[in-house]
Amino acid sequence: MFNNSWTKTLLFFLLVSTVSADHDTYEKKMAVLDGTLYITTSYYGSSGYLSKLWSYDGSTMTEVSDLASNWVSNIVALDSKLVIFVSGSGIYTYDPSAASGSRLSQVVSGSTYYSNFVPYDSKVYFTYYASGSYYLASFDGSTISSGVSLGSNYPQYFVTYNSKIYWLQGSGSTYYLYYYDGSDVVSTTEYLSYYPQAKMVVFDNKLTIFANNQIYSYDGTASSPSIDYKVDSGGYPYYPTAVGDRIYFGIYSGTNYYLKYYDGSSVSSASSTALGGYLNGMVAYSGRPIFYIYDSNSSSYKVGGYNNGSLYNLASDTENDPPSKAADLVTSSSGTWLHDFTEYSGTLYWMKDQSALWKYAIATIEFSSGYPYSYNVSSTSLDISVKTDLDGKVYYVVLADGATAPTSAQVKAGTDASGTSATSGDETVLAEEAARISISLLSTSTSYDIY
Repeated sequence: MFNNSWTKTLLFFLLVSTVSADHDTYEKKMAVLDGTLYITTSYYGSSGYLSKLWSYDGSTMTEVSDLASNWVSNIVALDSKLVIFVSGSGIYTYDPSAASGSRLSQVVSGSTYYSNFVPYDSKVYFTYYASGSYYLASFDGSTISSGVSLGSNYPQYFVTYNSKIYWLQGSGSTYYLYYYDGSDVVSTTEYLSYYPQAKMVVFDNKLTIFANNQIYSYDGTASSPSIDYKVDSGGYPYYPTAVGDRIYFGIYSGTNYYLKYYDGSSVSSASSTALGGYLNGMVAYSGRPIFYIYDSNSSSYKVGGYNNGSLYNLASDTENDPPSKAADLVTSSSGTWLHDFTEYSGTLYWMKDQSALWKYAIATIEFSSGYPYSYNVSSTSLDISVKTDLDGKVYYVVLADGATAPTSAQVKAGTDASGTSATSGDETVLAEEAARISISLLSTSTSYDIY
């Protein structure tokens, strides 16, 4: 932040994307709560299923609770507590601020199986099956709500969009789009004539849906009975993930998987190089798609990424430190599969089966000492000098003095805090080389903030 006579405040946001964090329909073993990473391990031991809860502060791994002979199906951070869903045993909470010995509490008992977990309205929502019907219920940290009946057909691909929970639910060979607004379950009457192939993704202010090797979108209005067809995906889409202004996904072709992307209007190949194995998943981290595969040739799991038009193996990353083991977990576990990729304090973490926590960090870009600063200031223009420690791009928007500060995503999109287009721009910068941003044609009667 700095001041000058022309503008009251001048701020810059350097934009770094983090791991995509939409809902976790299936099992999730890690969650971040109050600056601590919590991890659950569940495995089959000599006496049956065993589960434990661990905490990690960036350097030390600590076992904090024994969850006994149960299987953890999901863990969610809610307010100041962890909510732990345990198959065949019910729902637990863990309150790290409570007195030692009373932090773990069972709040719901029973053998109900829970699925389709999605945070919404300061609660965690989920579905369960009972007496021939599926129900949508919520938990606020202390009380579970009465379930709202969804009918006998399986609901799937839950996601929050437009301040509602949306999902798809089949009826025969047709799949209808439903939503829950906090009080009622509503059918949009929009439908797909094909089985959905992947999770729904919120992208470009729309729901993006994959079915029949095609891409569809829904913008919150029902302009026709069927959901709007956009473009062919080029094959069965695996693990679609929004990264910046694209959705990346895997396509199986011939004998291998390839990375493609959808930009809102068309589908393109990210690279002609194959991913090199069976695609197991994908996340967004630091503005890049990070994917993990199983290489049958070497019988091993590998983690790769895509950046500047090329695929790369994280283990051979020359710009950043390669992945390394952060801490041990269950020493008796010998599995090698990778799962639960989660960002914590700017670093990407994941589990190697139940045995260890691994990490990988992309160096973050920072302003060099003494930058940015303004010069050549007049009543209608000014220049700004910027310098950073790494190659990157600086984005800015110019708003009226006192306007609500936009988010970093809005700065990158060139809008104000309400999403309205504003005077904006960007400048590509090279490491430790000063660059100039010139801003002009501004009113002499208005004070401005630059973000």
